[in-house]
Amino acid sequence: YRVFGESPVVAWTLNLVLAVATMALLYVLAMMLSGSNRVASLAVLLLAIHPNQIAYTSLHFGEILFEFLFLANVVLWVYARKRLRDEPSAEEGREPALQ
Repeated sequence: YRVFGESPVVAWTLNLVLAVATMALLYVLAMMLSGSNRVASLAVLLLAIHPNQIAYTSLHFGEILFEFLFLANVVLWVYARKRLRDEPSAEEGREPALQ
């Protein structure tokens, strides 16, 4: 409120930016899991037309923020799991990062 004031337009804009960022994260996650541009695009389309996604974007609730943070966490977790799986193991002369 100190930076942008108490206008509801600020909250709507923030929710819109977070909703778009959530769709971008969903695209990245779907690409990581499926490797298919078609599957990733379909996932984003389904999220974009989902009635709850549309409704909560225009309201001043925390669902959009939670959704963004949760999906960001899932993307980072999947990325870390894939990266650890691709690292050389201890048998190849390198200690594993996590056990």
